[in-house]
Amino acid sequence: MATWKQIGENLVRHRGGTVYLRAKVAGKTIRKSLETSDLRIAKLKRDQLLEEPRKAAAIASDPNNITTLGDALESVAANNALLYTIMANCKIQGLDPEMYLTEVIKRLPHNATAAQAAELTPARFAAARRAEA
Repeated sequence: MATWKQIGENLVRHRGGTVYLRAKVAGKTIRKSLETSDLRIAKLKRDQLLEEPRKAAAIASDPNNITTLGDALESVAANNALLYTIMANCKIQGLDPEMYLTEVIKRLPHNATAAQAAELTPARFAAARRAEA
């Protein structure tokens, strides 16, 4: 009898009867005894063990995913910096920031392109208002 026998997806049985997990997640090979010879229990343990590494791999591959308090604070800081920059540019252009943001939200489509957003910068918005007057 061979030492290892494939008995299911990512599951192998040692000739002693114990079921082991053998899987590759995010390029890393995982090998672990599931400490059972029962295939049903082994499948449950396998699913539990693979759930966390797969979630971690999915999170790591998504640059917009916030996983730690540090990431959250960095994201908030970046958003605040953007908002303060817009408000400062409004004041430089002689615009009321609240009126500007209200108008931009009304005019900007939900799936706006970068070019559409660029048309509504405070400088261009103020220039268009001056041209209308």
